[in-house]
Amino acid sequence: MSANNLDLWNSVAKTDPAHTKYVNQRGGFTSIDSYYQIQRATEQFGPLGLGWGYDADYVFHEDLIACTLRLWYVLEGKRSEAFPVTAMNPWRELDKSGKVRLDDDAAKKALTDAITKALSYLGFSADVFMGLYDDNKYVAGLKREFAEAGQKPKAAAKEAATKSTGFTRAQWEGWVKKYTDGLAECMLRGDLMALLNDASKREGLAKLKAAHLDLYDAVVREQMRSASMMELTPEEFKPDPEAMRRILAADKEAVSGMGGVA
Repeated sequence: MSANNLDLWNSVAKTDPAHTKYVNQRGGFTSIDSYYQIQRATEQFGPLGLGWGYDADYVFHEDLIACTLRLWYVLEGKRSEAFPVTAMNPWRELDKSGKVRLDDDAAKKALTDAITKALSYLGFSADVFMGLYDDNKYVAGLKREFAEAGQKPKAAAKEAATKSTGFTRAQWEGWVKKYTDGLAECMLRGDLMALLNDASKREGLAKLKAAHLDLYDAVVREQMRSASMMELTPEEFKPDPEAMRRILAADKEAVSGMGGVA
């Protein structure tokens, strides 16, 4: 077997511990988040239904539901033959009191188990299925590896944002806060109302309002763009949209009261 035959396997064999959990049942095992597996398949092959996909059939066997899944994928422009796997899940069990309990999610559980099993045959999360997750040192090493890998895109995004805007993150946050807080304070003191009332001419009032709204729109757009580029969380960056809404409401009220531009 050539090294190329293992390219796909080696690229998807490692599993991010953040998407696993230990299940203390049936002797104990590591469970992998099914949507993490679906995401990784999409990264490798493309969207479900285009780059990869499956057909599934269900059969009931007494208290079990069996899902037979046939998975296919596209690799290097060629579509594979669909290959079958089967997974089972209880759909009817007795609870502790002896009453029959029906599992509404039995079919879904059987399907996601089948997808995980099928993808494992291609190498996805092979380290879990080959028992490497039984080694605490191996898992600890993976945690460090995935943590370091996760920091690189964030650092690159922040650097790109600084280069494109000319502002560091701290400068940007300070500027937005100063703008929103300053206008909110003016509105609360009544200075904004006075400023609008000082615009005696209809044309001047219209220009003042248009400039104010344009600046507001620019701030919102830049907030969204920079927050996205820098991958800031709500905890890291909190603009004050409520203050901006109050400011716009004051604008509208002042303009309406003067009979100005709506």
